[in-house]
Parts: sequence; C-alpha cells; structure tokens
Amino acid sequence: AAIHDRQQHHAGHLKPSAKHRFVQGAAARPRGQLAGSAPVAALSSSSPKDLELFDHLWRQHVPVVITGLAAQLHEDWSPAAFLRLFGPEPVKLMDCASQTPVEGFNLARFFGAYEERAVAPPHPMTGEPTVLKLKDWPEGAHFCQKFPRAYFDDCMRAIPRRMRERLCADGAFNLASYLPQHAVPPDLGPKLYAGCGYDPACPNVYSQTNLHCDVSDAFNIMVHSGPAPARLCAEERAAGAEGMAGAVWDIWDAKDAPKISQYLRVRAQELGYRGVSQHPIHDQIFYLTDRDRRRLRDSYGIESYRFVQGVGSMVVIPAGCPHQVRNLSSNIKVAMDFVSPENVDACLRLASDFRALSLGHHLSEDKLQAPAMLYHALKSVLATRGAEAPPS
Repeated sequence: AAIHDRQQHHAGHLKPSAKHRFVQGAAARPRGQLAGSAPVAALSSSSPKDLELFDHLWRQHVPVVITGLAAQLHEDWSPAAFLRLFGPEPVKLMDCASQTPVEGFNLARFFGAYEERAVAPPHPMTGEPTVLKLKDWPEGAHFCQKFPRAYFDDCMRAIPRRMRERLCADGAFNLASYLPQHAVPPDLGPKLYAGCGYDPACPNVYSQTNLHCDVSDAFNIMVHSGPAPARLCAEERAAGAEGMAGAVWDIWDAKDAPKISQYLRVRAQELGYRGVSQHPIHDQIFYLTDRDRRRLRDSYGIESYRFVQGVGSMVVIPAGCPHQVRNLSSNIKVAMDFVSPENVDACLRLASDFRALSLGHHLSEDKLQAPAMLYHALKSVLATRGAEAPPS
C-alpha cells in the first residue's frame, strides 16, 4: 500500500479524454492488429497522453504495445554487429521442429542462416533443413558481462521516461530493485532472442515460442527484423499478416488461464499426449492454432490479443498472462523481467503453481523470490517514512 501511495503520486490521475481516445483507437483496430482477436492497446511512445494512459491500463492488468521506439535505439543491433562482437562464439540453439537443443553452431553460422532464408541450414546431425532460434542469450551470464555497456544503456534509454520507474532494473516501482545483493538476486535480464523467419523449405515449421506464462511481468523490444517473407502459411495469410515483417503475438488475460488450462487438458487427450501436468500452460508444449483459438472463443468465451510486433515496438506483458509468439521474418528481440506492485500477487500465485509441479519439471523451482522482494521493498518504504522495519 505504501508503494502504491508513492506510485499514485508519481502517476497522477487518468484524464477521461485519454480513456475515451483509447476506446476509439481500439475500435479502429491499430496497425498490426490481426483479424479475429480482441483489440490490443497500442500506444505511441511520443504521446504524453498515451503514456499517461499506460498507467491506467497497467493497473487493469492489460497487455500494452508501445510503438515508435526505433528512433531511440542508437547502437547497431544488426546481425553484422553481433558477428563482429561474437562471431566465433559457440551457442546452443533450438530446433523449432523438434523443440530440442542443437549444438555445433556458432553465432556466425546462425546469423548466416538468419540473413539468408533462401536455404534453411542443415541440422548438424541429420542434415535435414531446419528452422532455428536463439533464446535466453547470453546463457549463464548477465547481459552486461557479455555485451558492451552501451547496449544495455541503449535499451534502457529507449524505454519512455514515464515507464522507467516500473520497467528498469533500478526503478522505484520495480520490486526486484529492493532485493539486496547478499540475497543473490535472480537474473531478470535483459536477454537476447533471435529467430529465423518463415522458410518455404520447412513449410510446417515456424520459429516460435509456445504458450507459457513468465514468472513475472516482462517487456520485449524488437530491435531488428529482416524483410517480410515472400509468402506465409494459410493461417497467417487469413489473419491479415501477409506482407508484414516481425512476429505474431497472442496474449490472453491472466483471468483466462484456468479456462485455457481446462481446454489444454482436453486437447492433450485428443492428441494422445501423456505426462501433461495439472498446469499444462507451464509445460510449454502447446501452440494454439487458429482452430484452437476458435474453440476457445466459441466454447469458453475467451479470445486473445493478436497482433504483429514490428521493429521498435515494445510489448509489455503483465505477470500471469498466457502468451505465445511466432516469427514471420527473421528478427532480434531484447526482453527483460520486472516485478510491479500491481502484479506481485500474480507472481506469488505463479510461484505456488510452480511448486505444485512434479520434481524435475523445468519450472518447479522458485527462482524469482517474490516474497523476499516484497519484504525488502516494504522494509525500504517504512525506513523512508521513519517507521519500524518489519521483522524478518
């Protein structure tokens, strides 16, 4: 509550005209919005009224897209820059067809495949064409330990000033910033994600991230994209993504997660999947196709926010919101986790879900430490107000 008091003072009050303008904009279906989905809140980074509206939307736990950040990115985020910096470095990639790790590649070979999509790179073991992605890189190291500091600063400066108190690692409304170093804070990023675009040589395979929930709030900025693919599969064409570069997102409201889990249990039985957990979203083995989304809409009354993220767009996802991403063109994204006061309860619920997963499940360990963040945040606020700190 004390942190919320500070936040209210910082954010001010929403003006009715701004809220009304959002409703009108949503009805107009912003650029990148795909057919058959709920209208996403797309706000301009250059509009003070839009950024004021972000505060209102975030308190409602609504995912938001911030556009127009490309002009704020001043470092070279192209594949050529990564080749100069890290070309010979070996990396572990993901084969998107089998969803299994692939070794035997370095960054130079990966980005060669990223830039030249006429021929899919052969799998080092099978020799078959494959679609690859690089995720959570650098693995096992903080972003600033691998990249020149200028890249981290460039990413943070691109975030609109009004939003930095929540999203940045040292922001006053990012509860993760209160966790002391001796508590071994989790690595919340940023991390780099790069995926090859749609390739006709692998017509049924996309570079994609299956349906999942992040452990906390998160933001994702697309910093580079290749050209739009010459053609797409029927599903993306039907949705209106023809000629677009970037990535297709589906995000569902957090309150819809139980219904989605219910549907996934039914779908797992239909597909003959075994070993699906009681929280199938966290298994990350499903990508909800157009058919799945229609069934969710018709039988469960829920639909996703479905849109294309392009270069310079930042997607901000509240904790607990199931989401999936499919790359249309080759692209590079930078993502980072944060913990806002508005969604810390969702972080705690997710931690409870993860603890209920079977031993050995990739999410069974609580890596976020949300209770410790809450304790140290409250301790800091009370100390600032001159009150007695809570007992540990």
